[in-house]
Order: sequence, then C-alpha cells, then structure tokens
Amino acid sequence: MKEERRGSVEVELMGQKIQIKKNENGEEYIKKVSEYVGKEIQSVEKAIGSASSLKITLLAAMNIADAYFKNLQEQQAVVNSLSVKTDKLISFIDERLN
Repeated sequence: MKEERRGSVEVELMGQKIQIKKNENGEEYIKKVSEYVGKEIQSVEKAIGSASSLKITLLAAMNIADAYFKNLQEQQAVVNSLSVKTDKLISFIDERLN
C-alpha cells in the first residue's frame, strides 16, 4: 500500500492495485480496511483451497457482511436493553420525587 496521489491511496488486493479516494477517515483507515479485507480473502482461500478469484471474493464479501449484520444486531440489543433500563430508572426517580 502506498500513496500515489494526494487525494487517494493505492492498495493491493488479490494482486490487483486499486486507487481508493481518501475520505474524512484518512489514509490509515483505508489501510486498516484493506488489510481486513485482505485477511478475510486469505482466510477464505485457505479454507476452500483453489477456486476462482470471483468465488473467493464473493465468499469473503459474504463473511464480512455476515459479521456486519451480526454486529448491528448486537448493537441493537444493547440499545434496547439500555432503553428499558433508562425507562425503569426514570420511573423510579419519578416515583421518588412525587
């Protein structure tokens, strides 16, 4: 990975060099994301052996999406739990003040 132009970062995944436009998260973030994707691709390659690049990439994308949606569900469960606890705390305080 190297910086090619001021506004972009070059990353390499599966032997393909890709220019990624920098965003508000910066170059280090782009590198971190591309390293994560690269590791997921390597993990799929290791698990299934020889397969087309497309199949490996699609399976890696599915694994990443699965992790993303599981994370969203976990976050929603935490938000719901905090909401219930907050409502109980508000009720408790209201009872004590009245």
